[in-house]
Amino acid sequence: SSGINAEWPLRPGGNTVTIEGNEENVEDCKEHLLELAEEYMDAVLERLEFQAEMSQYSRPEPQPGFFVRDAPWQQAPQPQVAPDTSDMSAFPDLGSNTTAPSHSVSGSWGGNKRWR
Repeated sequence: SSGINAEWPLRPGGNTVTIEGNEENVEDCKEHLLELAEEYMDAVLERLEFQAEMSQYSRPEPQPGFFVRDAPWQQAPQPQVAPDTSDMSAFPDLGSNTTAPSHSVSGSWGGNKRWR
């Protein structure tokens, strides 16, 4: 055993530590506690520096862009109704007697090419 008695403050924010025991052991304990406190403060400062450095790479708060009003995806879905296929006026191109113009195919892939 080290032969010391160390007491920490009971109230928050207190900063006095009492060390009792053999003078040599008390000095060793005091040095050790001061080293631990210094290491702790170094770690705290490193973390703060790291956080400050990383904060420059954080994404900025999004700025409001533009607002779309009455867009189709904002509307309540409307029930879809199938068109009346018996009403030819709904399909003007299907029942007409007009003849589509004919296109002749020619070139490398079409036409009346004969293979020998």
